[in-house]
Amino acid sequence: MSPDSGEHVLVHAPYGRDAAMICDFLAKAGMTATACATVEQIRAQLDDNTGAVLISDEALNQASIGSLAAVLHTQPPWSDLPLIVTTSGGEATAASRRRLELLTPLGNFSLLERPLRTATLISAVQTALRARRRQYQIRDHIAEREHLVQELKRSNDELTKFAHVVSHDLQAPVRMVKSFSELLARRYRGQIDQTADEFIATIQNGASAMQALIRTLLAYATVGQGPLTRGPVALQSVVDAVITTLQPMIEELDASVSYANLPIVYGDQVLLQQLLQNLIGNALKYAGPARPQVNVNASHSATEWIVSVADNGPGIAAEYQEVIFLPLRRLHSRQISGTGMGLAICRKIAELHGGRIWVNSQPGAGSTFYFTLPDLERDQKSEALDTPAQQPAK
Repeated sequence: MSPDSGEHVLVHAPYGRDAAMICDFLAKAGMTATACATVEQIRAQLDDNTGAVLISDEALNQASIGSLAAVLHTQPPWSDLPLIVTTSGGEATAASRRRLELLTPLGNFSLLERPLRTATLISAVQTALRARRRQYQIRDHIAEREHLVQELKRSNDELTKFAHVVSHDLQAPVRMVKSFSELLARRYRGQIDQTADEFIATIQNGASAMQALIRTLLAYATVGQGPLTRGPVALQSVVDAVITTLQPMIEELDASVSYANLPIVYGDQVLLQQLLQNLIGNALKYAGPARPQVNVNASHSATEWIVSVADNGPGIAAEYQEVIFLPLRRLHSRQISGTGMGLAICRKIAELHGGRIWVNSQPGAGSTFYFTLPDLERDQKSEALDTPAQQPAK
């Protein structure tokens, strides 16, 4: 083994002759070792190439142990340098026993009783070096993971920039199509024939749908790209804001939106409002012939809040209950306006908060969407807001 392998052994024995003899034994076993006359020399030579330290308890006192511990405490998280301490064992003096009691701050240490048998010494050092090799493997895994994290961050940054560029470049021709179709409609509507009017209307609708899709794709690509602005969020206030935003639709449909048991959670208020607005807006948009009724509620499990958004709509068949959370997947085709990105964004927001989202539904029996959020105090219940059981908004 070469000193560059990270398995170099530093040896400090009671006498220089003993240290030289131990180094010779280790060399014959294929290990590289260096004799150190003092603890200070051991400290000076400790580096990433050190695989283990073999030291006599006679060299240890409160000051030297404190000095050595101070160096060991500066090790990176992956490192726990093995220390093999030789001691006179059962015949130890009271002073030696006191020295051994001071070893706790050194962490990863083992004891060998003198006189040392060669086979025992070599086996102990080999065991320590195997443990050290495992630590270096952990270091390499950590370095690889950090590299992958940096690559992922770089890739995400490039994706965000790409999404902005594509959005800008796509919007320009779409705006031109929409603008000229509007000119055609103003100038020639009713002057050619009904078919021409239908063609113009189709062009306008297609351009508007394309603009909405581009904006939504950009929103999906950029959700969570920046750091979340986490803090206490009162879900009652969030739902109130959503109801205010959706009030025109609520009044048009003569709908009822109610809530109860909404807690204070920990998260990004802007993203959580976007999540709830998508869910409540979908419940209104996909309502059946009956007067839409939407209820937002929350319950608590061991470590998280489970928020539900229930409706009395037409329901969703079991085979589609996972599909609807995928980007650009829509069940209603062109029957109802939309881009097919809303629930994909909802899933992304839930996962950014460490939660998940799913739906329980049966055709003809309405749907209930659930998403989870970690508790404000993690293993303690967050105090729910004092809200009325029903707060209809019409």
